[in-house]
Amino acid sequence: MNIWLQDWNQGWRISYAGNILFAVIMSAMLLIMPESPRYLVAEGRADEAKAALAKVRFEDQLEWELENVTRDVKHLIDLGKPSWGEIFSSNNNMGQRVGLGMALQMWQQLCGKHTYSIFSA
Repeated sequence: MNIWLQDWNQGWRISYAGNILFAVIMSAMLLIMPESPRYLVAEGRADEAKAALAKVRFEDQLEWELENVTRDVKHLIDLGKPSWGEIFSSNNNMGQRVGLGMALQMWQQLCGKHTYSIFSA
């Protein structure tokens, strides 16, 4: 949409309004969105989890899916709550992954058209 609006001086207003419109629609959709089955199982609300799964699964898949979700949640609870220190621990590659994600976000921002015009001037 921005390609069509680039030659119009006030095109940025339509572009921002479109983004705001999508944000409002997404926020309204949250009101009718069911809770996550994993969250419901973790909270001990298995019946509600089954009802949430029934909206997206076939009847013959419900029990199997609910068993998998329950097993996964139990496994995560058994592992315990992770600490922030584990993210940057040298025992795993999480620090590298976080750093790579941050570098990619930084690079994406620095490669924009506006930034390019600053560096080329």
